[in-house]
Order: sequence, then structure tokens, then C-alpha cells
Amino acid sequence: MKKFSAAVVFLLLLVGTSVWYFGYHTKTPEYSLGLIRTAIEKHDRETFQKHVDLDSVLAYGLDDFLAATLQETEDHPLQEIIAQGILNAIKPAIVSGLRESILTEVEKGSAGDRPLGTDELMRRTGLRQAAFKGIDHVTRNGKVADVGIAIDEPELGPYVLKLRMDELEDGTWRVTEITNLGNYLAALAEARRAAQRQYLEETQPIIDQYDEALEQIRGKSPLATPELVEKMKENRQALAEALAAVPTPEAARLIADRRTEYIAATQEYLEGIAKELAGDDSFDRLRETRDANVKAAELEGEVQRLEEKIRGET
Repeated sequence: MKKFSAAVVFLLLLVGTSVWYFGYHTKTPEYSLGLIRTAIEKHDRETFQKHVDLDSVLAYGLDDFLAATLQETEDHPLQEIIAQGILNAIKPAIVSGLRESILTEVEKGSAGDRPLGTDELMRRTGLRQAAFKGIDHVTRNGKVADVGIAIDEPELGPYVLKLRMDELEDGTWRVTEITNLGNYLAALAEARRAAQRQYLEETQPIIDQYDEALEQIRGKSPLATPELVEKMKENRQALAEALAAVPTPEAARLIADRRTEYIAATQEYLEGIAKELAGDDSFDRLRETRDANVKAAELEGEVQRLEEKIRGET
């Protein structure tokens, strides 16, 4: 299956199928959106550039994307870059790199080496999963048009993205900006936070139940015994299976994966203890058990930080 860059996927999304625009007059914004789709399908770089002002779309879009990213956390590494004025200096190069990658993909069907961060862009914008539903509205004001594109993003639901299109001298139109991209990204981020909080609400009672049972197991003997360790391993395995049975929204995938890794590291540590109790007290065994314990502690700390962030405690 052919993979497209973030911006090309987005433009494909905007123009929808390849036939819907034929019912429109050739001098309308709707028709020009269809020309963009045809240009992508036929690898017509010149026509694509005529009807999409990539420099403008990418520059505005990058600003909105960065603003949304920074709103999610106050200690994002980009804060320091912006504070030092570095971002403004490198922004033209970023836009240029994205533009050339997109144009190469339009022309050849492959972008080659995509600009760094394209996968992150796709994840954060949710555009690869979004479905085109139709044109919501077209409002013309002289040579400028506001075009609403109805989409359905799985994590957000129905949404209308708004394009600014400018009329060209020959009466056709050109996309110059996604005017509400910032609002869309903010709404998507909030929908994802809500899904994360809901996931924590559904899974925390399960964790509490098995953690309480684990403490009861530990309290049965002041010393580790093979039987005690085996019951602890069974408890952790049952917890992993119970959590795996809970549907995990994409937004909560990171916390779910870290929990899984933490439980696995704990099981590895307990397995090491069991082997030591069985007589394997070699230096390598002791080191592996210690390393597993350290790894489990580190993952536990990461899980706690993620949970606190989702709940808004940090």
C-alpha cells in the first residue's frame, strides 16, 4: 500500500473522491479542489502547485501545530528553542523541506526520505485516520472563499475544517491556509485527554484489586519462599491479562504499553528471585535479578508520572 506524506494525505482527505467535483462549474472553489486531487493522481506537479500554495499552507500550519504542541506541556523542549529565537531562524528550512518532499511525492508517487517528524505530525494531527464526508459550506467574499470540509476523525468525531482559498487570475482557486487548524488540534487534544482519563477510570480499580491481593500475599510470610514468589508471579500475570482485556483507545496506548512493560519487568524480577531460591545464586543471576528490579522501578516511576499528567496533577 502506497504511503503518503502528512500533507499529501491531508490534501487527499480534503478533496475526497476523484469524481465528486465534476458537477461543479469550473470557476468554483469546489472544482479547484477536484483539480488538486487529479493533480495528485496524475503526478502533475505544476497543476498541484498552481492550486495549493504550499509555502503559505505549511507556514501557517506549522505555527498552529507548534502552538498546540506547546499548550500540552509547559516544559516541552520547544520552549527553550523558541526562547532562544532558534525556531524562527530554522522555520523557513523546515517549510522548504516539507514543500520539496510533498512536491516530489506528487510528481513521483514517493517522497523518498521524508522530513524528520512526519510520523509524529501524522499521529498528532490524526489525519491519516480521518474520513472525508463532504463539503460543509462555501462562502465567497470577492476573491476570497471560506470552504468548510466535513471530516470524521475517529478520536474526535465529526468536525469541519475550514480552508481559505484565493481566486487566481484565470478564475480558478488556490488553497492558501487551513484557518481553523489550531482549533481542530486543540479539540483533538482535548478529546484524547478525555479518552485517557476515561481509560484510567476504567483500569485503576483493576490495578487496585490486584495490588491489594499482592500485598496480602506478601503479608503471609516475612521471608520469600518459592510458594510465595510463585503466587506473586501468578498475581502479576493475572493483572496483565485483566488489563489487556480492557479496550485501549489510541490516545492511551502509551500509558497502557508502559504498564505492560512495568508488569513484565516485575515478573522478570520475581522469576530471578525464584531461581535464586532454587539455588542459582551465581554472580550473573544476581546481576540479572538486580537489573530487572532497577528496570521495574524506573518503569513504575514513568507510569506514575504519566498517570499524574493525565489526571492533571502535574
